[in-house]
Amino acid sequence: MGAWSELNEDLLIEIIKRLTLYEDLVTFSLVCTSWLSVAVKEKPRFLSKPPWLMLPPEKPNTCRRGFYSFSDNMTRQVMIPEAEGSNKRAKRCLSSRGWILTISKRWSMALLHPFSRRQIELPHMTTFKNWDYLSSVLYRPHISFITKFVLSSNPFSTSDYIVMVLHGSKRELAYCKPGEGDKSWTTIDTSASYNHDVTYYNGLFYVIKDNGQMTACDIRSDMAEQVAEMPSDYLKYPLCLYLVESGGELLVVSRVVESEDISKRRSTYRTSEFLVFKVDLRSNTWTEMKNLGNRAVFVGYNSSFSIEAMLCKSNCIYFTDDSWEIYTDLTSHGGGKDMGIYNLQDGSIEPHFRGDSYSFMNPPMWVQPSFFRKK
Repeated sequence: MGAWSELNEDLLIEIIKRLTLYEDLVTFSLVCTSWLSVAVKEKPRFLSKPPWLMLPPEKPNTCRRGFYSFSDNMTRQVMIPEAEGSNKRAKRCLSSRGWILTISKRWSMALLHPFSRRQIELPHMTTFKNWDYLSSVLYRPHISFITKFVLSSNPFSTSDYIVMVLHGSKRELAYCKPGEGDKSWTTIDTSASYNHDVTYYNGLFYVIKDNGQMTACDIRSDMAEQVAEMPSDYLKYPLCLYLVESGGELLVVSRVVESEDISKRRSTYRTSEFLVFKVDLRSNTWTEMKNLGNRAVFVGYNSSFSIEAMLCKSNCIYFTDDSWEIYTDLTSHGGGKDMGIYNLQDGSIEPHFRGDSYSFMNPPMWVQPSFFRKK
């Protein structure tokens, strides 16, 4: 390792100039700090690369996963055997900060970086509080038990990071600290209401409930405190609420989904509208936004995020199909139907991926290529 890390910068530059695949650049940058600094300096365009759409496996028992880039309309096949179970069954996957949370049929959990293939073991699913009861009321717990996963920071840049999840039928809040050797999950009581989303913002985790109440969670005391409440006039049902940090501000994104009678057994649900609100936590002021400026928001089975719209459409919301309760009842194909790009200015919706993307286990989700950032 010492000899490799001591290569002079001119030679490193010549090597990196020949790298064209993003996964190769990631592997190069992980060797040591000096290689990372060269990668950032010589390939800055990769730092602003839009997120990729991680697609479900094309066929059973395969280690290949497709990553679709809408900026160049290409799908790259990447070998990720760690996303497969020991019995050749795909693991359930969720996404945050360029990392994937994997859950096996036997309820083991890990963080996985899809390109370097680094893994970090997490506490077993059976260590959740009230596991026996919570798992008994869910269909196929390894798929439906965890519904959202959020990292406080990138595990590549620090060992002091927190893994937060929403779990169970009421999407309760629980966390662990892998860097401190946690062997079990710690639950935070946020009352009995159904939680829609959680995000990490200004050093705290914030969660929003189905009634529009927003709670701040301090893991130092494992306490939750209500800090804001969405005006009732803004609650349109049926909806899904997301929390997004955008340019230093905290936004609530409301997704309105239309569906027909469940007895028809057809995939008739679709997103019809998004509403965006800026929240001032000091005064509990909610301001509807019609313009995100030069930014785009990404929501779905990933921790919600926004980016500067350099290679994607500004003032738009890129969404994937995360209507778990609906698509498992209405279609035999699974999720992946309700996806698109919502233009906040005129309310129009256009597709971002046109291929076959249905899956009960892993509908498409956004994966951020922010592996080099220290945030």
